[in-house]
Amino acid sequence: MIGTLSVKICKSLVKNNIIKFDDFQTYIKKLQKVILLILDVIGFTVIGILFNCLSQMMLFIISFRIMRMFAGGCWLSNYIKNFICFSSLALISVYISSVNELSGNNIIITVVLMFIALVIFFKQAPYKIKFSSCSEEKRKKLRRNTFIAYFLQALVVLILFLINKNLSSYSCTIAFAIFIQSVTLL
Repeated sequence: MIGTLSVKICKSLVKNNIIKFDDFQTYIKKLQKVILLILDVIGFTVIGILFNCLSQMMLFIISFRIMRMFAGGCWLSNYIKNFICFSSLALISVYISSVNELSGNNIIITVVLMFIALVIFFKQAPYKIKFSSCSEEKRKKLRRNTFIAYFLQALVVLILFLINKNLSSYSCTIAFAIFIQSVTLL
């Protein structure tokens, strides 16, 4: 469905001389990513509103997608399965983060999850690039960008803890998103 929509839009763009035919395949792939991101944001927004956790759901999907952009990762067989899987994991993460905020365990959970994710990214990122036609230069750039994205998000987590301990559930949610994304590399 998303692939068909992307092809139709790109054919229209080629027909109207907006893009060149030589760039057709590239635009299809990029358009599919944009459509998936839009669907994720809409879906996570609806779930966040229904379960009264909109800000945490947005933090989860943004953190998850940022790491996904550079590190890659495996997918299930179709978008609906992916969405159900990752939105369920997001809700579980938000719940665990909220419950642990009361007990003060979020800092421990966050540090452990971030450390495990760093080890996985160090060993596995970017995902399956060695098997593709990707150049070594591009692979190194993706790997570097993975670590830049990781450390920037780790900085956000740290700042949230330092600003206000009541924001620890947000930090923990980001850590869960990064950890879950890292597990998709295995």
